[in-house]
Amino acid sequence: MSKVLVTGDTHGTIDIQKLVEFADKFGNQLTKEDYLIIAGDFGVIWTDEPDEEEELTLKWLDKCPWTTLFIDGNHENHP
Repeated sequence: MSKVLVTGDTHGTIDIQKLVEFADKFGNQLTKEDYLIIAGDFGVIWTDEPDEEEELTLKWLDKCPWTTLFIDGNHENHP
């Protein structure tokens, strides 16, 4: 059975340490069939073309054992 976990306010690379700590503590208990939902203020995709730091963060998220989903919040870079 899949697990669904919810958090928010990662604010891109500013607060990514929260997810790194989560991965260190719980990552070995999760699979790609488990979902981490970031409910607002994901902030990792800030520019049209990701800069180096965003690119590294996206690659790290892709390697995480869970599937990451996000919902836009008020701190996203909307035109």
